[in-house]
Amino acid sequence: MNNDLKQLIEALIEVEVQMNLYYQALMDFLPKHKENWEKLSKQEYAHAKVLARVRHEMQKSPEQYAAGKHTLGAARMIIKDSSEMIEKVIRREVNPRYAVSFIADIEKSAVESNLHEAIRTDNVEIRNLLNRIGKETDGHRNLLQSIEV
Repeated sequence: MNNDLKQLIEALIEVEVQMNLYYQALMDFLPKHKENWEKLSKQEYAHAKVLARVRHEMQKSPEQYAAGKHTLGAARMIIKDSSEMIEKVIRREVNPRYAVSFIADIEKSAVESNLHEAIRTDNVEIRNLLNRIGKETDGHRNLLQSIEV
């Protein structure tokens, strides 16, 4: 697997890990919506595991995979920004509305909303897994829109 593709998949996995951690931080910060945060956290964790599986398949047959729409820089920016916001949420240094708005914006970002287009492959099983993540991310955006803080 070429280094650019390896760095991209690693960053995409880390984005999902950071989102999982963000939703976990929101459980304590905004406990009124704890069930929603738990659901979203579990799905982000599952997304990270799916991407780890994609990485494994890429390592086995690197010739079947290529980078799609995403840039490594965009994924790294989300990792950095979400990591900083997690700390602010934990320390309660952020307005609750902004905390929800922030994660909603990430769910709307090109990295998240088009994750299914991040890796190009003819492997139907992997494409289906990536498409499932995309559909679940659509659900995340809808759920976040319904949350009133």
